[in-house]
Amino acid sequence: MRKILGSRLPYFKYNESEQLRGSLVFIGLNHYQLFYVSDIARSLDDNSRDYMLDISARIGGLPTIRLQKNTKEFMDFSRLKSPPKFPLAPWGLQRLLEYVRVNCKNPAIETTENGFPLLTSTGHNDTKRVEYLQVYIESLLTSIRMGSHLRGYFVWSFMDCFELYLDTLLSTVSMKSTSMTRIKKVPQTFS
Repeated sequence: MRKILGSRLPYFKYNESEQLRGSLVFIGLNHYQLFYVSDIARSLDDNSRDYMLDISARIGGLPTIRLQKNTKEFMDFSRLKSPPKFPLAPWGLQRLLEYVRVNCKNPAIETTENGFPLLTSTGHNDTKRVEYLQVYIESLLTSIRMGSHLRGYFVWSFMDCFELYLDTLLSTVSMKSTSMTRIKKVPQTFS
């Protein structure tokens, strides 16, 4: 990493490293979806630098899980004209928690962001969000049963929008609409 970032990656003095050792209170994870990532072999003498160049990775097909079948698969989306916007992969969060448990001495973890983008055109019948949250919470429960020290799980609900970096599509991520227009009350199928 130092070879790639050069002087932009700061050096820690020995006493600074010692002060940091053991000072971790918890690890906060933001998790929405997974990407299939592979290494990009490239010249490091390139003068243009940014986040995407620094990681030296190619982001490709997204691993998904099909709802109601509970089967994992990798899909190669590079050949599709319009890939799915938000495929589910709760097993990825579960594997990440397992990795942290085994390799980082099982620190306290809080999933500080998780959620599902909902286009405003879908209205209040957001069964996909319910399915998303159900499979993610199930995977978190499995992680806890396997010994992960998960202390908190936060779903986006008050911060209504986030930008999907794949195509900068602005989506709503909320459990309750904040639309300023009056809507007719409709019974929810999942209430």
